[in-house]
Amino acid sequence: GRGVKVAIIDSGCDNTHPALTHVQTGRDYTRLDERHMPDLESWTEDGMSHGTHCAGIICGSGRDGHIRGFVPEAEVHVLKLFPGGAFNNLAAALHYCIDNQIDVVNCSLGGEQTSETVE
Repeated sequence: GRGVKVAIIDSGCDNTHPALTHVQTGRDYTRLDERHMPDLESWTEDGMSHGTHCAGIICGSGRDGHIRGFVPEAEVHVLKLFPGGAFNNLAAALHYCIDNQIDVVNCSLGGEQTSETVE
């Protein structure tokens, strides 16, 4: 994974987990400021644990017997979208990926509604 940029669009990532302390970049699209900019700190709060789980599979460091992911040396960007995100938040997260030249985007999403913008 060295030299590869991966984005994880999910429920955040608890980077206090020993296998994920190297994950240091993220945005929380469920908490926007008055200028509609995402919060730069709360992405580490993962009340669902799903994003943290995905991060472990993708980029777990493998140190001290903890999970080793597929690309532990990748540059990881955590983009928190749920719970509470909407299609406009997803579109903003995808624009972030384009603007930051992300190579791979992992999206754990589902729903009954559709969005032409997202498609």
